[in-house]
Amino acid sequence: MSVGWQEQYLGAWNSRDGRQVAEWVTDDCVYEDVTLGESHKGRSEISAFVDGIAVGFSDDYHFTLIDGVTIEDSYYMEWVMRGTHNGTEGPVPATGKHFEIRGVSVGTRRGERISANRDYWDMATFLTQIGALPAP
Repeated sequence: MSVGWQEQYLGAWNSRDGRQVAEWVTDDCVYEDVTLGESHKGRSEISAFVDGIAVGFSDDYHFTLIDGVTIEDSYYMEWVMRGTHNGTEGPVPATGKHFEIRGVSVGTRRGERISANRDYWDMATFLTQIGALPAP
């Protein structure tokens, strides 16, 4: 399968509309943000998580697909997320600074929908870019 579906899936994320992202997952999907230590199960929890990112993290984030592979029911995709750290909620107060973080999503699909997804991304780089950690 080509990376076309992965570009479309990240396009749903770029809409910053949890309902659009939830259309890509199964009813029992488990979505893990390993870096944050969070797990969300089912369309409604995943939708709420996506909606919360725009409020609590960045209202202009944008994903760009770098590479992706799908083999049978398994996939991985490497991406870059760019945006402004301007969220009004969360443990780190908004800085208004631009960020650019690399990450990888690994998961499985059932039919045309994602049934499990794990995201891994570079929090140290993010925190350095927004000024919450000193540069190495």
